[in-house]
Amino acid sequence: MMAPWRPLALAAALNMTVVVGITTAQTVMVTKAPRGGTIELALNANAIGTATADATGKATLPVNLSARGTRTEADVQVFVDVCGNTRRVVLVEPGLQAQPPTVDCSRRELPGVFLMRSVTTLVVEVAASAPAVWVRQGPVPIEWLGEESSSISSKQLHRPSPTGLILSGGGGMGSLGNVTTNECGGVATCSGKTSQLGYVGGATIWLTSFLGVEGSYAKSANATVTGSDAYLHFANTTSTNLVTAAAKVGIPLGAVRFYAKAGADRHQSTSTTTQTIDDRSYVTADGATQSVTGGTQKFVLRTAGWALSFGGGMEVWLGSRVGLYVEGEQAKLKGPSRDGDPGKMNDQMTSIRIGLLLRLIGR
Repeated sequence: MMAPWRPLALAAALNMTVVVGITTAQTVMVTKAPRGGTIELALNANAIGTATADATGKATLPVNLSARGTRTEADVQVFVDVCGNTRRVVLVEPGLQAQPPTVDCSRRELPGVFLMRSVTTLVVEVAASAPAVWVRQGPVPIEWLGEESSSISSKQLHRPSPTGLILSGGGGMGSLGNVTTNECGGVATCSGKTSQLGYVGGATIWLTSFLGVEGSYAKSANATVTGSDAYLHFANTTSTNLVTAAAKVGIPLGAVRFYAKAGADRHQSTSTTTQTIDDRSYVTADGATQSVTGGTQKFVLRTAGWALSFGGGMEVWLGSRVGLYVEGEQAKLKGPSRDGDPGKMNDQMTSIRIGLLLRLIGR
């Protein structure tokens, strides 16, 4: 009878895709052993193999259940004995007796029971402080063996771009295209700072490696415009929030994926203008002096609306779960006042961003 925890062990074993070779029988791969140390493998009460750890602390030993009886698969618990520079991996089937540790050894039990099938590989870290185990029904991910990035770069190029649910977060520059022109009008001296840092967060579901859908939220720092004339001074601040939904088309090239996207965005903007008119005096035609008292006024225009957006970028996957991205996007900002005022928004936001990707679900 299959133990009730077996599906959990199988599910945990099937969530990575970069591989280092083809496994044709049950195999135990040992990592983080003392360099040149002796590696022993036991099944229940019997020693079934020995090897010497290489210069990187790794060794591989076959299990081959079919050669040791009529079974082709079995559930096993995993124990690690630490004996000086010797490491012993003990596989024990439930209900059977384990090979006892010798006097000079300390035994660590690794939690869980694992299904060993005809193509199972167990990767066992045998570090004295914290042994650990991973199981894979087939070839194992290269990351499990702790290889240096320089030695696996060519393999990483052949890693497929992942599918499933991927979260993203990052930042970059966002620029409003028309706010300075719109606010300055005919004012003699006027300038604006419309390119500002901002942040973005979102989620993409890649249905396949080349087709996905994305939702995101972006917020840029406020754009500012200041201007002055003979008796007039003003300062404008525009803040914008942007929610975007888009379809994405990708071109996967191993661990790199180029993509284009297009969709709809909804903006919410608040434009606040503080205007000051100076006190001034003038002489009338009959020679009298007249004074005009100035003052300060504040105008607030809040807009919202839907428009189109498009963009594109590139993903680079550093592993099966973590990657980086860089992208550019242009979003139209159009919409009337949210308060019934006569003003409206008619602008566009251009953004360049870089950020982090995290795959949650998928492969």
